[in-house]
Amino acid sequence: MRETRIEDRVKAKAKAAGGVAHKWISPGFTGLPDRIVLLPVLPEHCEIVNKYVKMVETKAAGKTPEARQVFVHQQLRNLGYEVHVPDSKEDVDEIFA
Repeated sequence: MRETRIEDRVKAKAKAAGGVAHKWISPGFTGLPDRIVLLPVLPEHCEIVNKYVKMVETKAAGKTPEARQVFVHQQLRNLGYEVHVPDSKEDVDEIFA
């Protein structure tokens, strides 16, 4: 079976479970898995999950996310994940406090 069919099945199963299966690409860093699957986090588990999983969209000072980024950030928040948008060293430090 072709890899694309396997990936399509991963995406379909993630969606059926209420989650997402985003393509995971990191230019200059090889060896990452093809997809990161994020399933809904039960409210009682949010604190522990967000202690160990950090979603971070860095921005230059005073800049804000673009419309598509806002949409995806909200999608992730709806699944129970925190999304941080630091635009200063202090904001970054706060994420890891």
